[in-house]
Amino acid sequence: MSGKADNTDPVQQIIDSAREAGASGDWIGARAGAWSALGEGRQRRDFAAMVCAARVYREASARVVELAESACEGAMILARGSDAPDPLVAGCYLLEPPMIGADATRLRDSAFAGGLAVRVLAREPMTRDGLWPVVAVGDVIVRARVAPPVALERVDGAITKDDYPGPAALEWFGAALETLGRTALARLDEGEPAQHRVDDLLEFLSALPEHAGIIDALEAACAEAQERPAPTLMRRRPVIDDPYSF
Repeated sequence: MSGKADNTDPVQQIIDSAREAGASGDWIGARAGAWSALGEGRQRRDFAAMVCAARVYREASARVVELAESACEGAMILARGSDAPDPLVAGCYLLEPPMIGADATRLRDSAFAGGLAVRVLAREPMTRDGLWPVVAVGDVIVRARVAPPVALERVDGAITKDDYPGPAALEWFGAALETLGRTALARLDEGEPAQHRVDDLLEFLSALPEHAGIIDALEAACAEAQERPAPTLMRRRPVIDDPYSF
């Protein structure tokens, strides 16, 4: 046994483990490790390590998306927990009322904990102008309105206000998640200090964990934060929560 001390930085150790997980094909483990490294790096204000972690996270998230989409032909509609496959399987899931955004987050977290690649989205009742509010829930709530997968008649007696049977096409599903990510990024104030934007983007990513644009913006903000002094003013959080959201 060598008496040489291990001086490896703890955040770098997490990043290295995440890389090893990815190299072995465990992209969900790689994603989880990179996310842990981002959190640990932020706590230590190690923005250089966060840049590295964001790069690992980007690749792992992209692979998880590929695995989820390759496991299904469309997003399965879930209105109740009992609608989900038992046991749960990899794939894409669209939750509709009476299920809510928080249920989508719980389903996603449960699937990832079980090593299953999933993409999950929640919708709310169709509006009177024929749009679907879609929502993502994490440390913040992100909400947007999108056209449904097909034109639908309004059904006032239905909790969803329509009778869409599903499954939802993957192209539509991905576009709806992209719209949510763009909605979050539009609330980002580029005039705020870089460290504050790092925190904003971490919150966005908690709700939309595979959004490439958010990951790219996070890496850029971390790189900028390396070169900037710590802000002296209190953080102003972006207003993206909707009081009428689920």
